[in-house]
Amino acid sequence: SRRFVAGAAAGLLACVAAYPLDLLRTQLAAQTAPNSTAYGIVRTAHGIVARDGVLGLYRGLSATAMQVTPSLAFHFMFYSTFKDALSAACAAPSSDNSSSSSGGDGGGRGGISRAPSCCAA
Repeated sequence: SRRFVAGAAAGLLACVAAYPLDLLRTQLAAQTAPNSTAYGIVRTAHGIVARDGVLGLYRGLSATAMQVTPSLAFHFMFYSTFKDALSAACAAPSSDNSSSSSGGDGGGRGGISRAPSCCAA
């Protein structure tokens, strides 16, 4: 469905955009070993680019993309589907006309008090 494809595309784009920062975070965390020299984020990025080129910032992206893309595709598809179903259920007129807008519940809410609690904002 379109929602699945949209979720997959959004997940892949987010993964590609954020991956260099994730790689740098991992590299910086690995520098905490007892015999390693600690560098800052700029020096670490420069070292990766000097050693492997700009594409070195994306080393390992395929494995991450294969995990993240389907996950976000399903998440986006289910979220959109359930959101639409819930909106449709909340928008459906109630078959219970026992309360009136003059305040059958004493709060002045009338028919709103009969709405499912999931529809409350």
